[in-house]
Amino acid sequence: MNHHRGFQNVLLAFFLVGVLGGGIWAAEEFLQGDLDKSGLIDSDDLVLLANYLAGNFDALPVHYGQIIEVDRIVGALRRIPAGSLAQGSLGTEPCRYSDESQFSHILTKTLAVMETEVTRRMWADLKVLQPTLPDDPSDANHSPSDQHPVQLASWYDAVLFANLLSTEHGLIWCYYADAAFTVPINATNYTAGSVYCDWDAPGFRLPTEGEWEYFCRAGTTTPFWIEETNYTTANCESSSSGLFASLETAAWFKDNTSAFFATGQAASKLANAWGLYDTHGNVKEWCWDLYQAAYPSSGTDYTGPTTGSDRVVRGGGFVSFAKWCRSAARGMYPPGNSSVEIGFRLVRQVD
Repeated sequence: MNHHRGFQNVLLAFFLVGVLGGGIWAAEEFLQGDLDKSGLIDSDDLVLLANYLAGNFDALPVHYGQIIEVDRIVGALRRIPAGSLAQGSLGTEPCRYSDESQFSHILTKTLAVMETEVTRRMWADLKVLQPTLPDDPSDANHSPSDQHPVQLASWYDAVLFANLLSTEHGLIWCYYADAAFTVPINATNYTAGSVYCDWDAPGFRLPTEGEWEYFCRAGTTTPFWIEETNYTTANCESSSSGLFASLETAAWFKDNTSAFFATGQAASKLANAWGLYDTHGNVKEWCWDLYQAAYPSSGTDYTGPTTGSDRVVRGGGFVSFAKWCRSAARGMYPPGNSSVEIGFRLVRQVD
């Protein structure tokens, strides 16, 4: 008897009983992602899993969104494999801007991406371990609990947070004050001048603008990763509860936060197909790139222009109209500025 195959069959039977019998935990804990990139964890994924366990092929498809680590400070990290996208938006997309003209972008790095934006609890936990981290800058009127996202963090604050998190985990830093990567960014120099990124380092960092759009879209090409059929040029700057019923299930934005003018708790809306929360709205998220109005014609691991004054922010915020929540929508702020509508999430390269 093939004991390994027998164990596989028992495991499959146990898994199917759990799922078909209403055991949602089985789908979440065993699959942890969308195996066929359909946008859903469904019966088709079970068929792929069953064939794998039966020995019909050697490996599962590329696993987008698998939880690869639950970090003790920043929580679940999801595996986002390398891939490509048409970054930007089509000319027919409602309420798009001229700085979104598409280009073909190849991404060669597999990333571990934070499942949520950095929360106030995460900030507090890191500060206990790394006391040089400044106090949480958030305004409790807008982010009232430790489960709400950090906001009022500048781009420089996000860079420092990333290096201190890397320090806590014994990872080589990504951010330095010099191009030779000899002077790491720390609490004494993080707002003093230029910041350079070692893209080969394994530490935590901000995503590039292209990486952010890639993991926000989760394989989609529409204005939002969730289907929102009511979104049009005529109403993209309208705001009323229920107007964008689908988008409201995935994002905190102007339509569902105007009554109390505050962020929502992290991960309290639906996740995209790769298991990431709040990419369309809660707080906007800092990216690495300097802003430039025109994308290149094509690129591989494009990290933005080498000159500029503003850094890119992506994703909608809790007071944004729907048009600013789109996957392709771009914003920019000076890196030393802060806003109640801006926070961040971090990534790190895993292979």
